[in-house]
Amino acid sequence: MKLRTVFAPLVMSFLALSPLISCQATASEPHSNSRGFAPVKELDSSDLLAVAMDESSLFLVGDDGMLTVVSYQEDTPVVVSTTAFTNQPEQVVLDQGILAAALGEFGVELMDVSDPGAPLSIATISSVDGYPEFEGDGVGFGSNGELLVASGDNVHLFDITTPSAISILGTYTGERTARDLSVEDNQLAIGNRGFGFELVDVTNPSTPQHQAAWGERADQVTLVGTLAFTAAEEFETAVLRVIDVNPELEDPSELGSHDTYAGYDGEFTIPELVVNSEGTVAAFPFMWEHGEGSINYGIFVYDTSTPASTDEVAQLTLPSEPTDAALAGQIMAVTVGMQVVLYDLTDPSNPLELPGISTSVDDPTDEVALPTTPRIESVYPNPFNARTRVVFSLPASQQVRLAVYDMLGRERLLLADRVFEGGSHNVTLNTDQLGSGTYVFRLQTSQFQSTKKLVLIK
Repeated sequence: MKLRTVFAPLVMSFLALSPLISCQATASEPHSNSRGFAPVKELDSSDLLAVAMDESSLFLVGDDGMLTVVSYQEDTPVVVSTTAFTNQPEQVVLDQGILAAALGEFGVELMDVSDPGAPLSIATISSVDGYPEFEGDGVGFGSNGELLVASGDNVHLFDITTPSAISILGTYTGERTARDLSVEDNQLAIGNRGFGFELVDVTNPSTPQHQAAWGERADQVTLVGTLAFTAAEEFETAVLRVIDVNPELEDPSELGSHDTYAGYDGEFTIPELVVNSEGTVAAFPFMWEHGEGSINYGIFVYDTSTPASTDEVAQLTLPSEPTDAALAGQIMAVTVGMQVVLYDLTDPSNPLELPGISTSVDDPTDEVALPTTPRIESVYPNPFNARTRVVFSLPASQQVRLAVYDMLGRERLLLADRVFEGGSHNVTLNTDQLGSGTYVFRLQTSQFQSTKKLVLIK
């Protein structure tokens, strides 16, 4: 039985502010790989955490803080430029040649990527007067090119027409932490990562107005026309929903859904949801942990052309854990470790893996090199609100202690203290017994230690 809760109107406030914002306009030369046309296999220098795309280029973010631009319309995909961000991005979105990167505690960075071969950092937003805890938790673009930044419970709207003089237009404050942002025809959906979503009218950016709220779990939300598409892990099940969010309705109304059961004690992790511009095809990558301990990675593809008959029409296999996804036209890109896979979803029941990518992604002749020292490869998602996955690598078999510490150096969680074989490993960090805050994950051996900062938001 499904339970549905529609929240009562949430407490919110809005502010129309003058340009009280600390911005830094910068310009940077692309690195030496610019116009180098290197093969995609050169992307093995770092794990890929985020992706944005247009009809001809992929914009890939590695865990080394680098932006790599790949032209994927050639017979063989080629790297056309690499450029460093000022800090490590956690998310990127693209609109009309501007790439916005959420930098967490470091705010937001804007890059002009209208020339993919020469990206330029044009501005950073690091603070907003009146909001001392401003961070770049999530980013999006409005219907008229406004920049939207999720920061804690707030969504700030910025005029970025002149990058050297960015001004704030208004701020919306809801009850819950804002994460996913999706805008369609001046209607903003604010995803709360597990707690449904809010709908906000941003026709007048200086006075955003609460419209409605959806209370069922929604890990990801995307607006297309007057429909909202959500993906969620719910009661050991992956659920895609299609919801009518027409502003003329008193409350959002579910039109159709599809459930995939993970098995007893199983669970799904869903890093992103993509929907085509017609709203007829939806897809999301997943990590599927079965109750018996096995793990599968893949993509669910859905036919949503008739919302009431929403159906899973394809399930694709991925080589390892996906971290992000994007869609341009009918082409879907998914980042998987150090690799990118591309699928043509023109026929959603028969997705086509595009030539030139699959051999780079899953070449059995490629040897996996072991690191020279123990290291933490990635923590995703981060920030997170309950569970996150830590991937680490070892050069050889050895005793390893994995633990979480608070900012006073006190050990709060012990995940493992045993011998691991050389190679790549991953562990799931469950923080049910911890409160919101900043923590440190530590990997320690007899001669080495590596740490990563964790941000837990509940």
